[in-house]
Amino acid sequence: MKIKQLAKSASFLLVAGFISFTIPSCSSEEEIIILQDVKVNSESFNLAEDGSTTIEVKVVPENTPIAKAVLSTSLFNESGVFEVTRLTPKGNGVWQIAAKVKDFSRIQNGQDVILSVYQEDNMYIQTTLKTNDPYSIEGKYTPVHPQAFTFYSAEDGKLMEIPFIITADNAADLAAISYDNIKVVNGTGSSTPSISITHFAIAPMTGKTGFYLQVDNAQLETVKKAITTIAFLDCRVMITGPNGRVAYTPVRLIVSSPKCIIKDDQLSLLHTELSAPEFNRQITIDMTHDFYRLGKQNDKTTFEAFENRGLYNSQGEMADADPQFISLGYTTQGKNTTCNVTLKHDATIPAIGTYHMVERLKGYWEYDGKKYPTVCTDLQFQITIK
Repeated sequence: MKIKQLAKSASFLLVAGFISFTIPSCSSEEEIIILQDVKVNSESFNLAEDGSTTIEVKVVPENTPIAKAVLSTSLFNESGVFEVTRLTPKGNGVWQIAAKVKDFSRIQNGQDVILSVYQEDNMYIQTTLKTNDPYSIEGKYTPVHPQAFTFYSAEDGKLMEIPFIITADNAADLAAISYDNIKVVNGTGSSTPSISITHFAIAPMTGKTGFYLQVDNAQLETVKKAITTIAFLDCRVMITGPNGRVAYTPVRLIVSSPKCIIKDDQLSLLHTELSAPEFNRQITIDMTHDFYRLGKQNDKTTFEAFENRGLYNSQGEMADADPQFISLGYTTQGKNTTCNVTLKHDATIPAIGTYHMVERLKGYWEYDGKKYPTVCTDLQFQITIK
């Protein structure tokens, strides 16, 4: 669209004074050219190894003056991902835009990028292009890790760590990175609101390319208050290749407290029942969820040591180091686990009250022949004697 401003000669007579004057005529037209369209030859653009690229566009009308061009990853033209280094007119409405990636952590292969072409008055037209990066490292690396862990040990209170082992199909790709190329950042999903990756720290792993993740010791008390049973940690493993490219792998972990209280109405008993010499009751408790949150989700996680810790009263004091009125056994079929409980008469049955029968459970995750301890928890079966 063209807007033309015209001025014609005119004479005005001031009737009262009989005085006349003339406004000179304008001999030329001043055109305001408005950018109507931006055309590209391809729907994608290629990145060189250093992150540079050249894009050619054709503007309509051809004589539209262009002031600048912006490449961004959102409609709001935020800066920081790309830098336009040169804008060159090539004639007949064709403009060449030279740009370079400034931050590879914010651009991925195949990602949509918005090209905005501006006139002097900041009027602009946008078009969307797709990034084609032949030097991308996406899909080259896979972090292998357990799905869950107890964040500190029920045995000694020390922090527990979860291993992340980086694998690659190509040995050369794996050899090209080290611990220094790895970070763990916030995820794009939803963590339990009270925790985030900022509460955790990573440490290097010896013998393999990878790292250990554990609660930051300075954040331990905060995390203890936040996680009384389980929490979900949503994060991403970020790997930077030698050419500056970045690959992200989303991770969702179950972070468990080592205190696992198990409640079931079947564990509520009458004192008179336990006092009867013939009393003997068999009950089954579904432990699938409890074991799932501790990592029993695949064949690489194994629970091995069940240690009787005795019977404790509601004040946390030992009531009986080896109670005979209760015994526990576990059955696993596939991913389902049940606890088989036997309750029977004993001459030393406890008094009326609430108790916890405690068994310590230890587990590990195995990879490539090595066992990594991931679980040390106290299973606390709550027993009510009325």
